[in-house]
Amino acid sequence: MGGDADGGVRRADELGFLSRTAVGFMDLDPGADIYSYIADCLAELVPDAYVIVSSFDQSINAFTIRAVRGLSAFQAQLLKFIGRDLVGMIVPINEATRTTLLSGRIDRMNGTLVEISHGVLVSPAVAAAVEKLMGVKAVYQMGFVRRMALFGDAAIVPRGIVELPNREIIEAFLG
Repeated sequence: MGGDADGGVRRADELGFLSRTAVGFMDLDPGADIYSYIADCLAELVPDAYVIVSSFDQSINAFTIRAVRGLSAFQAQLLKFIGRDLVGMIVPINEATRTTLLSGRIDRMNGTLVEISHGVLVSPAVAAAVEKLMGVKAVYQMGFVRRMALFGDAAIVPRGIVELPNREIIEAFLG
C-alpha cells in the first residue's frame, strides 16, 4: 500500500517539475541563456551527474558546448587534460550519432569519451584517465528535435553508476 502512495507522490513531484520548468521556459527573457536553464534543470533532476548541453550547427554537422554542470570539482584537471574550457568547444558528429539523437529518446551512447567526441575532446590515454577520475560508467544523450531537425542535445553522465535515474521525466522535459 505504501508503494502506491509513494508512486503517487513521485508522480506529483514529476508533474510539478514539468509544470514549473515549462513556466520557467516561457518566462525566460529573450536574451537569456536557454542552454544554462536546461543544464540547471537537468542537474536538479540528476544531481549526481555531469551535464553537458550543446547547440547544433547543421552547416558543419557539429555541436558547440554551451553549458556544463557538475564538473566544478574537476575543472582544473579537465583544463589540464583537455587544454581549454569545455564551453565553446566544437564537437563533430557522425551519421550514426545524428540518427540516434533524432529518435527523440534518451539513449545510452556506445563507446568511450574518445569515441563519443570523435577524438576531438581527448586522446584515448587522456580519456581513460578522465573516465577513471570522474567515475564515468555510461553516457546518455538526447537530441533537441523539432520536425526531424536537430537543434542541440543534452549529455548526462551519472556519477559512478550505469543506469540513469529519472529517465522518463528527463525525456518529457527535453521532448
